[in-house]
Amino acid sequence: DALAGRNIEVKAPRRVVRAYVSISEILSLAFSELLSEPQGVTSFDTGGIPLELNDVAQIVADQFSGVAVNRTKISDAHDDIYHGDSVAYRNLLSQHQIVPVTLRAQICKTIDYLRAGP
Repeated sequence: DALAGRNIEVKAPRRVVRAYVSISEILSLAFSELLSEPQGVTSFDTGGIPLELNDVAQIVADQFSGVAVNRTKISDAHDDIYHGDSVAYRNLLSQHQIVPVTLRAQICKTIDYLRAGP
């Protein structure tokens, strides 16, 4: 919608919280782990900063002139929260000297890709 100049509609009737991580960040971490000295199995949840969908939509809208976010009133008290352990993930990134990619940077890269078309 934002690419077409329309407002972004967040229609979830409850708080929806997610965290987002760049695929390049995950691949960098995976390759760094593969190339490091073996120390057993490393398993991890992806991290990222937990954000409610309205906040994510606002970051997208901020990249476009005249685009706003319309959020449906939250009428369901049962939050929908799903994200990994961001502290453990950040520590793992730090061990491998991998700089996290901000959500804003991820969004801007996606916008550029979508604008470029096939």
